[in-house]
Amino acid sequence: MKSDTDHELSEQEMQALEALFEDSVDNSDRWYLLKIQLSLVVAICYALALLFFPGIIAQWLALEPGALATEWEFIFRLRGSFISLAAIIAVYSFLQNLHMRLIFGSAAMVSFINFAMDMPVLYWEKFTSPSVLFVLILLVRLLIVALLYLLYANIDRIPEGPRKLFANPFAAKAGDDSAV
Repeated sequence: MKSDTDHELSEQEMQALEALFEDSVDNSDRWYLLKIQLSLVVAICYALALLFFPGIIAQWLALEPGALATEWEFIFRLRGSFISLAAIIAVYSFLQNLHMRLIFGSAAMVSFINFAMDMPVLYWEKFTSPSVLFVLILLVRLLIVALLYLLYANIDRIPEGPRKLFANPFAAKAGDDSAV
C-alpha cells in the first residue's frame, strides 16, 4: 500500500498511461495525400502547357520573335519534359517509399530556384502592368513551391497504411479501402 507522500507511479500505472497516450496521439499529416494529388495535378497542367503550347507561352511572355523564340520554345519543351519525369519519379517514390526525402527535397529546391530565376528573365516586364492571368500564374507557382516544401517537411508524418495515389484524401482513416 502506498503512503500519502508517495508520488511515484507503479509500473502498471506507467504502462496504462503510455498506452493511453500512444493510442490517442496521432501526429500524422492527414492532408498529405491531398497535397500530393494537388501538386501532381498542377505539375501535369504545367508539363502539358510547356510541352504542347510553348509558342503560345513565348508569345504571351512577349519574348524575342524569330530565332530566339524557337530557342525559348525548346527550353519550355525541355522544362515540360523535366517536370513530367520528375512527377513520375516522385509518384513512384511515394508509392514505393523510396528516397522520398531526397526526391521531394530536390523537387522543392529546383522549383524554388526555377521560380526565382524566372522572375528577372521571364516575368520582369510583366510587372509594369500585371494582368489577372499573370498574377494567377505567379500564385500557382508559389503554391506549388509551398506544396513541394510541405511534402518534403512532412515526410515523417505520412499516415500509416497502404499508399494509394487515387485514394480519397478525405477518408476518415488512412487504411480506408476508398481507392478509386
